[in-house]
Amino acid sequence: MAITIGSANPAMVYAEATSIANAAATPGASDSLLVACVAVDDTSEGDITGISDDQTNSWVQGDDYLVGTQRVRLYYALAPVNAATVVTVTFGTATDAYLKVFSLLGTVTTSPIGTTAKSTATGTAGTTSITPGITTSGIIVWIIEQVNNSVYTALGAGQVDQGQIATGGAEKSSALVTTEIYTAAPGAQSATISKSATWIAMAVEIKADIVAGFAHSQGIIVG
Repeated sequence: MAITIGSANPAMVYAEATSIANAAATPGASDSLLVACVAVDDTSEGDITGISDDQTNSWVQGDDYLVGTQRVRLYYALAPVNAATVVTVTFGTATDAYLKVFSLLGTVTTSPIGTTAKSTATGTAGTTSITPGITTSGIIVWIIEQVNNSVYTALGAGQVDQGQIATGGAEKSSALVTTEIYTAAPGAQSATISKSATWIAMAVEIKADIVAGFAHSQGIIVG
């Protein structure tokens, strides 16, 4: 059995506000993990203060990457409640933020975060690469944010788009911010920024369930 995208997979959302929430979505009864990917393009306007939902899920910060005023963060909730769920992320003051929530089936049920990789640059295209600790199972979640870049990252083999949003406005001096979330198959993976920008990228490995010492999952299927 491969790790699969579960029953909850609402559209990625954007808001300039003191909180952001996904549309209600219901994890399947067997879904093992609920993931929330958050990006903030200017933490000097407002930064993350918390995450919660309208069920009884307990949220854990999986990893975080802050460069200057750009932040990306991944949260997860183990064994999510099988009920319509709205996840809300709050900020100290109103800020431009992005949220993508989805459930997974087939992950480990304790300590699901494996290897992570992060990189950043200003004014140059570049590549972020990850070699997971377990290369034949699991899934990789990428969170990428780019300022002044209207071109999304070109996906490679085994990489599947889960959401992308481009925003701009006077408060950013007409700068365009592109934020994207995608999942990738196990094994060494790279994300190549396709246009010069101020960008940050974080890749997080989520481990597959292991049964009797053997990999329970051998890849990724998008449901």
